[in-house]
Amino acid sequence: MKKLVIVVLVCMVCSLSQGAVIAGYNFGSDLAATTEGANVTASAIGLSAGLAGYGGRSGGAGGHLYTRSSGTGVTDLAGAITDNDYLTFTIDVAAGYEMNLTSLTLLQGYTRNSSYSGKFLTANLLTSVDGFSSADSVSDITSWATIKDNGSTPHFQTWTIDSEFSGAKFQGLTGSTEFRFYLTDNTNDTNIIHRFDDIVLNGTVIPEPATLCLLGLGGLLSLKRRRN
Repeated sequence: MKKLVIVVLVCMVCSLSQGAVIAGYNFGSDLAATTEGANVTASAIGLSAGLAGYGGRSGGAGGHLYTRSSGTGVTDLAGAITDNDYLTFTIDVAAGYEMNLTSLTLLQGYTRNSSYSGKFLTANLLTSVDGFSSADSVSDITSWATIKDNGSTPHFQTWTIDSEFSGAKFQGLTGSTEFRFYLTDNTNDTNIIHRFDDIVLNGTVIPEPATLCLLGLGGLLSLKRRRN
């Protein structure tokens, strides 16, 4: 019987632990999540008070997220935190389950319908796991607005955050976890714009140990009934 219990539990863990998309955003029609994994609720992308009125969803290029640099205009993370210049989304894990993060991927870039050159646009990822101080940045990426365009064709690069999630603190997450992208740049030009698209959070959402034991017991009872 003990061996059977172990086999049932191992099989359940393996089947539930396959990496998958926890939440995805492609901004095809709005800021809501377009993909949502089982046993989680993904909020829509939100703009902080500091960015209110300066960004949202752009319908150009199939839809994406944008924020004008006229709403940011600070050059360092500490300043962006003070000014509340961030984009945010929250993942709520269902009761009895826990979330293990493996990666976060997205497109980050800009448009520049401006004569100004030599301008940078940086995004920093912070989460509620660590906190929201300047020492808590999980990862960052910078685009240099070198190409002048018509303001509607984004210049994107891929931002992949994976090894940063390998630590134990990003495993076994329960309840709500918030993800924030703090934005900085060295311009205050309304025509130089932060752009984002195809945000995908990957990982697993599995039963907590107590829940897993109950599921395993249910599986054993089901097997017993079949044998009888």
